[in-house]
This record gives sequence, structure tokens and C-alpha cells, in this order.
Amino acid sequence: MGHTTLVVVTTDHPLDKAACGIVARMASAGLARTLVPAFAPIDGDTIIVASTGGPGRPSAGMLGHLGHVAAELVAEAVLDAVQPGRG
Repeated sequence: MGHTTLVVVTTDHPLDKAACGIVARMASAGLARTLVPAFAPIDGDTIIVASTGGPGRPSAGMLGHLGHVAAELVAEAVLDAVQPGRG
């Protein structure tokens, strides 16, 4: 324990601040799937979401899709980082 994982998720889909927060919360599932323990009190595990597409509010369905994809990609990125050459 005592390790910190920092994640930055970027998209060109227009997202406002609230939508970025929703995607970040959903993307945290990717850390929970791959790190044990994830978000421990002594860790600083953090996910930041940024949009290069400007401010905007996608539909609930699109926001759910973006969050799901972000979680999948975060999990893949963590596994790639700790298991070089996999895949």
C-alpha cells in the first residue's frame, strides 16, 4: 500500500465541468477493477477528466457511454502499466 495512481482522461466530446465530474466518477471503476486496494485512505488515487471539445452537456445516454468507455480504458491502461508487453 502507499502507492498513488494518477489518471487523466481526455476527450474531444464537449463536456462541461459537471459532465467531466460524472465521467471521472464512472472512470474510477477502472481503478477499482484493477487496483487492490483502490482509493485507500493513505493513497492519492485521482482521476481528472478534460474536454478539448469545449463546454457542453451531452445526453444522459452519451454521458453513460463516455463513462463506461473511460472505465474500460482506465482499466486497460493500468494493466498495461503493470504488465508490460501484455496483449
